[in-house]
Amino acid sequence: MTRFVWKILSLKNKKILVLGGTRFFGREVVIQLLSTGHQVTVSSRNPQNCPKGALMVAGERAECLKMLRG
Repeated sequence: MTRFVWKILSLKNKKILVLGGTRFFGREVVIQLLSTGHQVTVSSRNPQNCPKGALMVAGERAECLKMLRG
C-alpha cells in the first residue's frame, strides 16, 4: 500500500469517506480502515459488495456527495 494509506491507517477513530470502496483496492482499504477502528462511509454504484461494518451510500458520485453534504 502507499505511504498515504499507511498514514491514514495509523490515525485513530476517524470518520472516513471512501469513493468506490466495493471493488479491488478500495474494498481492501475499507476493510483495513474498519479493522483499525475507523467509521467508514462507502460511496459506490455497487452496494452489494460493501464490506460489513461500513455505511453504504449508493449512487453516482455527484449524487452521493450532494446527499452527504446534507
